[in-house]
Amino acid sequence: MQSNRAEFSQQGFGLLEVLIAASIFAIIAATLSNNAVFSINAQRTTEMRGDKEAFKKRVLEHYSCYNTKTIPSTKCKKPDEYIDLEDTSGAILIPKAGKTIGNWTYVAECLTAAGAINIRAVHFAPNIFLDPSKRDLDNLVPGNKLEQNISYINDPLTKKVIKIKDPDSFMFRPDLNRQDKPLCDGTRPPKLVPFYSHYKIGAPNQPRKIDVKGKPKFVTVFSPNKDNPLPPADYCTKTADMVGPNLHVCGTVKSPVGNYSITLDDTGFTVSGDLLKASPSPGSYQEWVYFGFKDVAN
Repeated sequence: MQSNRAEFSQQGFGLLEVLIAASIFAIIAATLSNNAVFSINAQRTTEMRGDKEAFKKRVLEHYSCYNTKTIPSTKCKKPDEYIDLEDTSGAILIPKAGKTIGNWTYVAECLTAAGAINIRAVHFAPNIFLDPSKRDLDNLVPGNKLEQNISYINDPLTKKVIKIKDPDSFMFRPDLNRQDKPLCDGTRPPKLVPFYSHYKIGAPNQPRKIDVKGKPKFVTVFSPNKDNPLPPADYCTKTADMVGPNLHVCGTVKSPVGNYSITLDDTGFTVSGDLLKASPSPGSYQEWVYFGFKDVAN
């Protein structure tokens, strides 16, 4: 009888151990599961924010206040309106209807009538668009409310919803980073960008202004010919520190250097004299080519 009690006690203790172990295992499993979910969400949030920072860097490298017509301002009639943000070549970098890249939709917005702009970045829910393949403001479902949380996908990690008119949707936040200033507000230092194009020959006594939409730091003008390597093509180079219309470095086949003239200003340069004549070499092109680097306002 005593033996049966001992056996029963041992069996009961074994069952208790199993229950305790199962409970501990469940707690550990739940913890691991939560950690796994947390890690996945943290990774997704990091990737999304990385995508946004990559686009922000692209904007800073390519946007143009001059082409966007915010210097002087002709587009920003009032705050809170969306505009086309153009790049240094004059192409639209962000259309006023917005541009979706990956998870984010970006739109450029006027901050002031003086021309300062910022960019909003939001994570729209796909079901608010008429055409899910065109995720921009022109394709919203009629009657859609942009202030509703259901119109957005929340942050995977923080679960926060950022709506298009929330201050947190701005990509440039001087309240968080003193260097993170809005675009085209006159406080950013100018940036150096390349330019190139061509112009037709003309009368040497009629100076021609070449507008490159920025302040040239240097410019080279040359007349290509079809007889390379000889005779050499005419060329003339001028830098911003060469003050005076006839101070430059030039090479020519027949014309004296004094017949060449280049003057730089805040928006381009002016050529005159033999820089408007055809090259003396037979079969030469009837246009001059130019290239250089310019400072553009930020």
